[in-house]
Amino acid sequence: MSRPAPWTILTLLSLLLPTAAAADEVKRVAVLPVEAVNLKPAHRTGLAKLFVQRLRRLSTLEIAGKTPVEVPESCTEQPTCLARIARRHGADLLVGLRAGGLGGTFVLRLAVFDGRSGTRVGSWQEVLHSLDREALVAALDRMTAGFAPRPDPAPPWYARWWVWTAAGVVIAGTVTAVLLTTRDSDERPPVVITSP
Repeated sequence: MSRPAPWTILTLLSLLLPTAAAADEVKRVAVLPVEAVNLKPAHRTGLAKLFVQRLRRLSTLEIAGKTPVEVPESCTEQPTCLARIARRHGADLLVGLRAGGLGGTFVLRLAVFDGRSGTRVGSWQEVLHSLDREALVAALDRMTAGFAPRPDPAPPWYARWWVWTAAGVVIAGTVTAVLLTTRDSDERPPVVITSP
């Protein structure tokens, strides 16, 4: 009986093993100007900068073009106009933030539009009682997680599939090698005959 070549065994094993998952698809995003009602100009500017900063941190998004993109006033939430803006910037999504304040209460609303059709994909809203940086960061992160979830952190090296596959191949190879080298094919087991 001939033994299979080592490369044949490895080829068969590679066919049986699961392939690595593909990386998350990165979406290009065009950021619409922040719309603010009853906010001081400094708060509006700071909010716009913080919003773009939080979007840039996401590895599943890529900011398309300059921020914010220029939008004519007549274009507010009109699908054909929004789709045209997305095409101009090569964006998969358009993202807009609205903020409003009344007394000590502030409302943030994030709207996401499809780049091809210009229709609203989803919206997320947060109510805040202050516009301090910590509260804004937490609110923006919660809202962006709705349409651009953060990828799961990479597992430690010892929890990856290829480590255990390699360990299994080494163990199987060692056991096979020991069995093949210690077995003598010409020797037959001794026959013991006992008297009655």
